[in-house]
Amino acid sequence: MFKNLVYCVSFLCLLNSTTLYANEIRQSPYKTDLWERLIFFHNGAFQITDRNFLLSHKNPSVKLELSLTIKAMKNNPSFICKYPARYKYLTENRLLAIQDANCPNLKKYRENVIADKFYYIFASKNFTSITSFMGHSLLAVSGTDLSGKERSHAYTFFANLYDVNIFTLLYDAFIGGLEGVFALSPLSEKLNEYLDEGREIWRLELNISQQKRALLKDSLWELKDVKPEYFLHDFNCATIIYYSLGIVLPDILASQSFFTSPVDIYKSLQIKNYIKNIQIQYKEDTFEQLGKDYSTVQPSLEMQDSSIGVYYKDGVHLTFMGASHRTRTPQIATIEQTRLKIGEIDFNITKNKIENFSAYEYLDLPRHKGLSSHLFLGASRNDYTNYDKLRPNAAMSFGSDWQYGKASFSVLAGARVQAKDLVNPILESFSSYKFNDYTTFTLATEFQTNGENELYKTKALFSKRVSKNLVIFAGYDVMKSNNFNEEHLVTGIDYHF
Repeated sequence: MFKNLVYCVSFLCLLNSTTLYANEIRQSPYKTDLWERLIFFHNGAFQITDRNFLLSHKNPSVKLELSLTIKAMKNNPSFICKYPARYKYLTENRLLAIQDANCPNLKKYRENVIADKFYYIFASKNFTSITSFMGHSLLAVSGTDLSGKERSHAYTFFANLYDVNIFTLLYDAFIGGLEGVFALSPLSEKLNEYLDEGREIWRLELNISQQKRALLKDSLWELKDVKPEYFLHDFNCATIIYYSLGIVLPDILASQSFFTSPVDIYKSLQIKNYIKNIQIQYKEDTFEQLGKDYSTVQPSLEMQDSSIGVYYKDGVHLTFMGASHRTRTPQIATIEQTRLKIGEIDFNITKNKIENFSAYEYLDLPRHKGLSSHLFLGASRNDYTNYDKLRPNAAMSFGSDWQYGKASFSVLAGARVQAKDLVNPILESFSSYKFNDYTTFTLATEFQTNGENELYKTKALFSKRVSKNLVIFAGYDVMKSNNFNEEHLVTGIDYHF
């Protein structure tokens, strides 16, 4: 009886102490949303579950991560060195007493990486790299160290492509996942790398207080040993920077789009007035290649990457595109009309059939002299006998592009591989005329043959951007072979979001 009473009293004491601790956490003046941002908990899920980052990786939980972090720092001060941003948060909110910790590596980092200024850097698109065809982004810091030396560093997150199988690269980028790598390097190295690729670099100095700069700098230190999986559409260079900036600038997270890209971060920072000043860098021969009158416009003027649309041709069609733009999408500050489609589907409601599916497609027409290229992976109407038949295929072509004033013209030759017909030589051309940044005319032609039959396609469209998110278009579509001849007027609208 006495033993049972002791057990009962002990249990009640334990329950009471647990309840008091839980109440202490709940009643403390700390903000749970900041804790969630520090551990990358967004949209009801952990964005990083790497065991080197999340202590509760076996059973991820916001509250469990909090209790495990407190326990770890109390029992082993080395965790203070590993998670300095979390430590700062816990001590400032009286969830953990200030402790002594010997952190030589963290001390060296704080002394050598100076954050008198924080920058968001956007490098323009590069279609030749699967992980950069929507641009690339990084965070950077600069300042003067104790010896008076100017220092500047770049924080980058990228996919490790060194050991990737080229034949499974697209699958890994979207489905299987690539190894993600965080890196801290001298800023000049990254900028020179981008400039060598002919990219424009937009350096945005951010209007962030000293306290927030210190917290952001420490939170980036916590990522140094983490290698989360890199997914092009879901967790890329823009995603991690977006969430990192959100730690100290939480209001930018309210404008998260369906497909977060480097341009989306630019727009969010601009809308919330976090940009102090902007510097633009070009490759040395940019004006020699593009002319002395060449000028650029802010990336934030580009349309959003994802879109839905409706148009009429041989029936009513509905379209959806995960990212990024079509040839008919008016593009800012360029003469040539490029193309980049990720996860586009075109469904003919009237016929109850899919007309086109682009898993991945790009059309790269360099502004200066260089090799033009067009890649398509998906399913399209390329059957020689049946106009409506969808054929899974892969196509690649190369050629050259010429520009005359506001006009652009390109010719490319290559091959399409599809079932039954195997390898089909193709010859295609793309022409455009830019009335202004918001109004274009585009003409695309294609010839394909399997040696016995021939297939011809022509599409001519006038497109106009009528608002921040809307593009209207109208034109003519022709597809004919030895066995059919289909000609249709086309008119429709795209909504970008």
